[in-house]
Formats: sequence, C-alpha cells, structure tokens
Amino acid sequence: MSEENARKLAKPVGGRILRTALSVAVAAFLIFAGILYLFNRPFSANPEPLSASRLTFGNLLFPVQVAVFPERVARYKPRFLGHTEDSISTDLIASVKVQAGVVFADVVLDTAGGSPPIVIHGLWKKDAERLRQLIGAAQDSRRKRAK
Repeated sequence: MSEENARKLAKPVGGRILRTALSVAVAAFLIFAGILYLFNRPFSANPEPLSASRLTFGNLLFPVQVAVFPERVARYKPRFLGHTEDSISTDLIASVKVQAGVVFADVVLDTAGGSPPIVIHGLWKKDAERLRQLIGAAQDSRRKRAK
C-alpha cells in the first residue's frame, strides 16, 4: 500500500514544468501585444492619420503615421520610450514626390527652405496618392484664405 500511495503522490514533474513555461510564454506574449497596442494608437483623431505597412523596413513594430492638418503635415514615429514627430508647414512644401513600387510607395516632401526633405517610407500606394491629394488640398485652401 505504501508503494501505491507513493505513486499517487509523485506526479510527473515534466508536465508541470511544461505548463509553467507555456503559461509564462502566453503571459509574455499578451504583455508584448498590449504594449504594441498602446504605442500604435493613432496620434490624431481629426484628421485621421495614414499608417505605413508593417511589412516594410523600419515599420515592423512601430509603423510611421502621417496626418495632414489644415496648416501643417505631421510625421509621427512611435518608439518604446517616446516618439519622434516631424512637422512642416504646408506653405513650405515645394513638392510632393511619390516613389511607387509594386505594392508600397515612399513619399518625399521637398521643402522650399533648403532643409532636408521629409521621407515617409512604406505607405500603401493608394495611401501615398491620397496623401499627395490631401497635401494639395491643404495648400489650395491656405492660398485661398490668404487672398
């Protein structure tokens, strides 16, 4: 009888270790997914930002977001600790170039002041064209208001 009791008390240790490791891995995944969700929220509610695809270089964890406001264009790049935001007045945008590939496109905003251009990598082609249209519309509305 004592041998039978010993078998009941001695449960396999490998199963417990496997369950514990699996639980830790699932918890780590959920925490990582929560962090990504918190850092990848749209930075602007109005206007709705355009986001780069996660399938492109440099946008896997934190994709670039671009929003066109009536007076400026903002490029927002989230990071684990903070973010980087480049902003340029629509009056200072000399040209908008869309360098399109098969699926994705890069948008280059050349400035009138001689400063380096703002480059937005990895937008979908339709979003890149929409960005160009939004910038053109914002520039036209500012010119009309100035007159």
